[in-house]
Amino acid sequence: MEKCKATGESIVYECHAGFIDIIVPLFVNKKFIGCLTAGQILNKKTTETSFNEFLEKTPYLKVERKRMRELYFATKVLTQDQIEALVELLRLFGNYIVESENKMLFLESIKEKNRTSEARKYIEKNYQKKITVLDIARAVYQSESYFSHQFKEETGVSAIKYLNRYRIEKAKELLLNSKLTITEVAFNTGFQNLTHFNRIFRANTQKSPREYKKQKR
Repeated sequence: MEKCKATGESIVYECHAGFIDIIVPLFVNKKFIGCLTAGQILNKKTTETSFNEFLEKTPYLKVERKRMRELYFATKVLTQDQIEALVELLRLFGNYIVESENKMLFLESIKEKNRTSEARKYIEKNYQKKITVLDIARAVYQSESYFSHQFKEETGVSAIKYLNRYRIEKAKELLLNSKLTITEVAFNTGFQNLTHFNRIFRANTQKSPREYKKQKR
């Protein structure tokens, strides 16, 4: 398997007991994901001599001789052309698996983007409420840890930072276009206390709410 992974090529080899094995590597987006294997076949006609040689090579197999003989002589024997055809068949299976996996990854990426979009809509609809990252994750049917990772991957910021930025944008609108006090603006945009609101506002605008309101006016 390590050789297949390194070379990207299929391998046909003979095991210590004289059986032929086949291994075909699978890559998705150039990433090794595993192998398809087949084998334990023979490429030579079975004879009493070859059977005795097999027994000498496998003393660890605790099977009654008569039964072992039946199994050995029932083993599929393939010509070189048939073995090559089997390798090609495995490659075709492998290509189908890889194509299917690529489609699944593509569809999953679309699905994740849709979930991120739904999360943003949830934030924009509920920003005035006391909501947590867990609430947002549940709204899009994901675990908190997985959602947090995917959201940041898609948007470049954490969910809580996105929520706070959105709240601050709404707060800026209210400061300029309403008669609400700064405290009222804070509570109307989902902040639970004035101190937290002031800290987040300054982090996003480099000004206090009062300074921002005064400067803009």
